[in-house]
Amino acid sequence: MKPIGPIIKRFLEENDITQIDLAKKIGKQPSYLSAMLQKSSMDAETYEKICQIIGMHPMTVFDYCGEDSKIVNVSDLKEVSGITNIGNAAVNIGDSALARVMKEKDKLIEEKNRLIEEKERTIRILMRQAGLEDGA
Repeated sequence: MKPIGPIIKRFLEENDITQIDLAKKIGKQPSYLSAMLQKSSMDAETYEKICQIIGMHPMTVFDYCGEDSKIVNVSDLKEVSGITNIGNAAVNIGDSALARVMKEKDKLIEEKNRLIEEKERTIRILMRQAGLEDGA
């Protein structure tokens, strides 16, 4: 079994999240969280809640290959999706809904950046008209 607690601790350190902050967000005492992170396993509900709060992809523990491996941050994912057939059941692998949300977020960021550039251009024009230097 892969060591869930140490993987979460490493992710917290890499992302400047304290155990105290995480404990507050999951509604547990810091001492309880610390004890949980010393173990190699934890209940799925708590693990899923922690992953959601800190932005760590839940599959990280299955892909973890040691100290040199990269811990997957949910924001690193762009498009992860696939379907496979196991016996008579179709299994959805990945999260295409997450990919859609990430694409929408990227579009919003592009629009925000475009609006900022437009506002900066307007400010430069108004400053020139007023006879002020824009500092550039």
